[in-house]
Amino acid sequence: MSELLIALVGALVGCGVTWLLGAADRAQARKALDAQQRLLDAQQKLLDAQQAATNAQVKIATLEAERDEREFFGQFSPRVQFQFEYPKGNTMLLDADEPFIVESIDYLTISGASVGSQDVGQSSKSVRIPISNEFLGSARALGPERNDRSAALQFRINMQKDGMRKPHLVPAVVRLEMLLTPQAWVQVMKVMG
Repeated sequence: MSELLIALVGALVGCGVTWLLGAADRAQARKALDAQQRLLDAQQKLLDAQQAATNAQVKIATLEAERDEREFFGQFSPRVQFQFEYPKGNTMLLDADEPFIVESIDYLTISGASVGSQDVGQSSKSVRIPISNEFLGSARALGPERNDRSAALQFRINMQKDGMRKPHLVPAVVRLEMLLTPQAWVQVMKVMG
């Protein structure tokens, strides 16, 4: 039994000596593990900063693209032509190089007071809008009327392009004229740009 006790004490002493001798190695291993952990943390912070920079660049590029679209749409203005055909009346023809949507048109006096609005809801590169004689008459009546029996007015065209809305003001003049038809002379209102 003493041999077993001696072996046990020898083993314990050997473990203690090994533990004491390995303390420096364990401390150095802990330092190495701590250094690796700090390096991993620093790499993660660097990756996070790079991701934030990438997100910021994407956001800036998106905002610049949106600004460019707004500026383009701010400058977008279709060509306007007025036409008259008896007995149909006046029409406004809007032409552009790209498709756009005309949602509605507002009839305004020259001072900007609204006398009426009509829904249009057309989408194309070329949009033809019939002009309301009723609203023309109201705008003309609010005048002021000139010596040549005309009055200035404005059309506010409510447009949409690429998901953005824009009102576009078109100045015009409405004039009373006498027109000889096969049946008789008739008084008509003609719109001119």
